[in-house]
Amino acid sequence: MRRYPIFSRILHWALAALVFWQIGIVTAYKIAGSSPFLDKMASLGPSHGMVGLIVLPLALLRLVRPPAASNRAARLVHHTLRVLLVAIPALALLRAYGSGKGWVHRGLTIVPETGEEVAWMVKLGNIAHGELAWVMIALIGLHIAGAVMHGFRRDVTLHRRA
Repeated sequence: MRRYPIFSRILHWALAALVFWQIGIVTAYKIAGSSPFLDKMASLGPSHGMVGLIVLPLALLRLVRPPAASNRAARLVHHTLRVLLVAIPALALLRAYGSGKGWVHRGLTIVPETGEEVAWMVKLGNIAHGELAWVMIALIGLHIAGAVMHGFRRDVTLHRRA
């Protein structure tokens, strides 16, 4: 059995951990709202924006190597996930730029302040960022279901990624 290269495996699981952090924190806030406990939990990891900023270059690296998938449906899911992992944080950056307010994190300017709002950038980011995240969550579910199916089949697919 030939395993995926170590770099590919680390990248896969790092992105998985970051995306699950995003999903977990955002879902908790949507369900429970802000609370001292949830705020403390969220403070233990990177902020939503910083996770997106970390995901973007890692996802771009994933685009270098085509996904190994067993059939057309799996290839479609993999390719779409890879595109969404780039598009979703890119849309957030577009929205931040378009707001004109910029984005400064701990003294580091991520997006410069322009002072001028670009309405279409804000609107596109507001509409697409969250909606595409829901699409990505559904695709992650399909991805996990496929992995479980490979586990039940006892083929080598899961072992190659682990």
